[in-house]
Amino acid sequence: MTNCLNKTGSASLSEADLRSFGRSTGLRLKGKDPEKYGSIVRALEAGCSLRELARIFKISKNTAGAICLRELGQEGLKKATIRNLQRLVHESSSDLLDSIDDLSPMQKATVMGIAADKLDGMTEPRLETPSLQVNQIQLTANISDEAVSRLVETAINKSAKKTIDV
Repeated sequence: MTNCLNKTGSASLSEADLRSFGRSTGLRLKGKDPEKYGSIVRALEAGCSLRELARIFKISKNTAGAICLRELGQEGLKKATIRNLQRLVHESSSDLLDSIDDLSPMQKATVMGIAADKLDGMTEPRLETPSLQVNQIQLTANISDEAVSRLVETAINKSAKKTIDV
């Protein structure tokens, strides 16, 4: 674990987390220009993507990612990714609506099917089925090995005239 603290003050970042952004850490920037570093963190919290941060603040995308991971933690990185995906879907759907007249009938049918499926999934509540759990139960008979052996011998010989109490 590193000595880096996230917003909650807990050390939750591993060395592997920080290495995921290569050699970039953002610590030099934090020491050299704390005002710029603070602006980057505020932009991250406002929903700026790593690519936008890199372009606006003239830093590498890896440095922006390392700062995001350090300051917002894994959960913050996940939330930022979800926000970016939502924005991507919104912008893509707007572009698709603008170019719908240029699509072939087959492309329109595909787009309509996917859109209807997604819309249906968003509007109807999801029914979660409980998972099936199989419990293995081991039953042991209340009979001795000797009694089983006598029972088998008697069945094989078929000449048993006496009753075996089990």
